[in-house]
Amino acid sequence: MVGVLFTIGDTNVYEQDLKSFEPGQWLTDNAISFALEYITSACEEPNREQKHIVYPCFTEALKHCSVEEVPIFLGNPEDLINKTLLVIVSDNTDPNEILGGHHWTLLMWHDDSKCFYFFDSMNGRYHNFVPKIARRIAEHMYGKGFQYTIDIKNGTQQENASDCGMHVIELCRTLMNSSIEEISNLKLDTNTLTEKRKNWIAIGHTLTNQELKKE
Repeated sequence: MVGVLFTIGDTNVYEQDLKSFEPGQWLTDNAISFALEYITSACEEPNREQKHIVYPCFTEALKHCSVEEVPIFLGNPEDLINKTLLVIVSDNTDPNEILGGHHWTLLMWHDDSKCFYFFDSMNGRYHNFVPKIARRIAEHMYGKGFQYTIDIKNGTQQENASDCGMHVIELCRTLMNSSIEEISNLKLDTNTLTEKRKNWIAIGHTLTNQELKKE
């Protein structure tokens, strides 16, 4: 495919996606999806089977699709029940702007407590579409009118205007491998995230070189 550096899982990664890992840049949806595909592939089997990621492209669709179309983007509800769902949310409100938005957050479904936990690295506020996404996911799994709660969680806060996507990636990394209680121990400063950005660029270059060798 023209312009694609490499493919991981269902995600095609382009040069602009890798460049978005440079310090001070806002991560693209593909950049976040690439990182999460990579983290998932490295996750131990039991943890991987108990978690399900709703990637940015599907979350965007859930904001604007009809109720009848929800199964297209979430799949079989029986495959989601009893799992922890990690839902990647941007603040984009324009269905015609694919790369729109200015902020990434994480919505986590915890099936045992029938609760969504919302993580925001800037002040812990959510926009009007977060309850809509939560309702669509819960009712897809358990039926219309199902009762659940949304709990805003306190967590590590970003120190600049561009690291929200990196916070989401590291939150997901922790939740893929540990329990929600471990989030309170997660401390992410700008220097730490700058090093992690460099690491993702290096991983991207390695995967790009592997792809070139196939040609």
